[in-house]
Amino acid sequence: SRRRTIMAAALETFMRYGFSRVTMDDIAREAGISRPALYRDFRNKADIYAAIANGLFEETAAAAEAELSGTGPLEVRLARALEAGIIDKLAEISRSPHGAEILERKEVLTADLIARWHDRIATALTGAIEAEAAGRNVDLASRGLTASALADVLLDGLDGVKHRSADPAEWYTAARHLGRIVALALD
Repeated sequence: SRRRTIMAAALETFMRYGFSRVTMDDIAREAGISRPALYRDFRNKADIYAAIANGLFEETAAAAEAELSGTGPLEVRLARALEAGIIDKLAEISRSPHGAEILERKEVLTADLIARWHDRIATALTGAIEAEAAGRNVDLASRGLTASALADVLLDGLDGVKHRSADPAEWYTAARHLGRIVALALD
């Protein structure tokens, strides 16, 4: 559809030149449409950014859910869910010349979308941990834990690593370590 073409062109243009420098004319040109045609689908750059973010949040949440519903050891599924649901797309954007600026904008322009996406990822992680605990007959409450708290450890731990380091390689390592920590809580 035209909206998808515009969003793909805008993301490419944002990554190449930065959100601040890009104009609606730049996006229209990259998408191969006229500026008036662009305005039929989007009010402004922020509207386009929010649409891109919404699509990426949907894509990454679905990828995380797919990893969690797969087979294999829990720690691997948890790590892959963090990678597919968070790290892969962040790493791709952060490697672009203006990745930091693009990612910085998400907190301001898409806070409501981030909250919904975070809740969806946390719910999926909680469900996978609950299922694993039930399958192993592990009473998390007797250990002073809940599946929800363990899901928070995964997300908060990864968030901390992302703030401490801009190196995606460290994010991937942290995802594996965090998955292992949660798996150990169920042993």
